[in-house]
Amino acid sequence: MSSLPSEPDKYSIEEMMERLKTNTSAESPEDGVLVTRADGTQAIKVRKRKRRSEQPIKEQQKQTRRARIVQVAGATIVLVFMIVSAGIALAYANSPSFRKGLLEKILICTGANSEIGTFRVNPRTANAGKLNLQWPKGNVLDQLALGGITATIAPSSFLGKAMTGEEIAVSDSKLTLQLPDLGQPLRAESFPEAELPISFNRYRTPNLDIVFGKDGLISLKKTEASLNFNAVTNRVQFGLNGGALTLPGWPKITLDRAFMEFQDKEINIISLNLLDPSGRDGMFEFSGTLAPYAPERRSTLAADVKNFPISGIIGSGLDKFFAGNIDSSPNDKSNFYSFYPSTKPAQRLSITFTKHLAGVFEVSKFPFLFALAQVLADDWFKAPTFVGENATGTIIREKDSILIQNLNLQSRGRMALHGDVLLSQDDMLSGKLELGVAENMMLAAADSPELKVLFSEPRDGYC
Repeated sequence: MSSLPSEPDKYSIEEMMERLKTNTSAESPEDGVLVTRADGTQAIKVRKRKRRSEQPIKEQQKQTRRARIVQVAGATIVLVFMIVSAGIALAYANSPSFRKGLLEKILICTGANSEIGTFRVNPRTANAGKLNLQWPKGNVLDQLALGGITATIAPSSFLGKAMTGEEIAVSDSKLTLQLPDLGQPLRAESFPEAELPISFNRYRTPNLDIVFGKDGLISLKKTEASLNFNAVTNRVQFGLNGGALTLPGWPKITLDRAFMEFQDKEINIISLNLLDPSGRDGMFEFSGTLAPYAPERRSTLAADVKNFPISGIIGSGLDKFFAGNIDSSPNDKSNFYSFYPSTKPAQRLSITFTKHLAGVFEVSKFPFLFALAQVLADDWFKAPTFVGENATGTIIREKDSILIQNLNLQSRGRMALHGDVLLSQDDMLSGKLELGVAENMMLAAADSPELKVLFSEPRDGYC
C-alpha cells in the first residue's frame, strides 16, 4: 500500500479528476500496477511471486537428453563415414587397378598366368564369370578353366592388400594335366617367402573334368572336387566324389571317392575307390605315392579288391569266358598298379585273387566245354560253376594284353581246370588249360572212345 497521508472518505468530482491528473504521470512501484477501485480510491497491485524449489530429477533428465543427442550425432557421423568409406572401397574393388592387382596375386599364389572375365565385387562376395590359368611346360598342371566363380570374402579384402575369406565356389571347371618337361620352369613366378596374398579355408566345385594330355584319352568327367589346407599336417588336401573314369583299353570305370594330399613334388593317395559296375557293394581301392616329376621312377599303388566283379577288371574281351566276384589275396605284394610318369608309362595291374565266398565263379563259352557236356550228357559242363575257395588266379593287365595266369578252378566230384589264358591287343585268345574230369564221371562214360583219347589215367581223383 501507499504511505500517503490519510484522506477524506468523500471527494467531489473536481477533486477526483485533479488527483487522477496528478498521479497518472507517477511511476508505478517496482513490480506493481496502479489500479483505481470502484469507490475512486487508488492502490498498487503487486503480483505474487511463486517460489520455485530446485528439482534435481528434471536437471538429470536434461543432462541425459543432452548426452543422447551427442551420442546419436556421433553415431550418425560414424555411420556416414563408414558408408562413404565402404562406397569408396567398393568402387576401388571394382576398378581396373584392383583387378590388375588381383591377377598379380593369382600369379604369386599359383605360379600360373591368368585371365579373368566379368569380375565384380559386392559387400559380401567377389564374383567372376571365368578365370583361366596357364602353367609353364615344366609343371604337371597345364591349364585350369573355371566358370561361375563366387568367393565369400572378408571385409579386409576391399583394401587390396590380400584377398581372404571362407570359401571359393566354382560352378564348373576343367583341369588339363601334362607330362612335365623337366628342363622347363615349374612356375611363371618364383614361390614367395612371405604369406600368400590369397587365402581361403576351402575351394570346391560340383562339376570338374580332369583330362590328361591334349587328346584327353585318359580322363575323369563330372566329378565333385574340394581342396583345403590342413594346418595340422601342413599339407594341401584334395578330395573327389563320383565321376566317370576313362582309361584306354579298360572297361567302364566309375569313381566312388578319392582323397589325397600334396607334399612337395609328390602326391600321397590316401584312398581311391572305384564303384562296383554291377551296382552292388563291391570295392576296388588304390593307395600309395605318385612322383610325377620323377619319370625314371616307377610309381606304384597298392590295390585291394573285395567282392568286385572280375568283368570290371578283365574287360569285354575275357568277361564272356569268366564271371563272378573276386577278392584280392590279403597282404600279397602282387596286388598293385604301377607305371612310369613318362611318354612310355609301361602300365601294369596285378591282382592275385580268390573267388568271393558268398558267390560263385563261372566259366563258359569255351568250345571244349560244349563238347564235354555232350559226351558226358550233362549240361552243367556247358557253364561249370565253382564255389567255396576253389577258384584262384592272378590277373595281369598291361598295355597290349590281359593275362589270367595260374588259374586254378576245382569242383569236387565234377572237374578241375588249371592253366593260363592270354588275350592280346588284337583280341587273339591263346594259352594253355589243363582240364580234369572227376574219375566217377569218367566211369559213367567209359564206353566213349572220344574220352579215352582226350583224357589220361586218373590222378588225384581226376582224369
